[in-house]
Amino acid sequence: MRTAARRVVSIVSLLAIDIGGLVIGLYGALALRAFLFEPKPVLWGILWRDGAAKWLPFLVLITVLVFWRAGLYASRELRAGPGRILSSLVVVGVLALAFGIGTGHHFGTFGLFPTALVLTAATISLFRWSYESVTENLLRVAGVRRRAVIVGEGEELAHL
Repeated sequence: MRTAARRVVSIVSLLAIDIGGLVIGLYGALALRAFLFEPKPVLWGILWRDGAAKWLPFLVLITVLVFWRAGLYASRELRAGPGRILSSLVVVGVLALAFGIGTGHHFGTFGLFPTALVLTAATISLFRWSYESVTENLLRVAGVRRRAVIVGEGEELAHL
């Protein structure tokens, strides 16, 4: 029962990390675009106004589904790292771009996509790395151990 509860907490934590990283990466890309291309002073509180807030639920759903399919919510031993996060976010970006073009959405610039991709990948990777470090220490302190069966004989068994 404890193992199942720990898995649920792990998945919920990773979902929160990914959604938070997506929001921060997207907001960072919007802020960078506003800082470089819009008149000064930049109104930091209204960056979501131009439609990004409308896209956010769609992006969250697509991100969670693509990450789930990529195995990024698997158990600790099977979970992939930053490379899989980046490739999954590329898929999310391509899907969002295709959906936007297909629905006739007018994009002011397409430069937001690669900027958001880089910032979101960096943010989610950093958050997940922090999560892995903290939970590894917590599991060690709590005395959680992984068990393994070693099969072999003689010198091979001693080596393993």
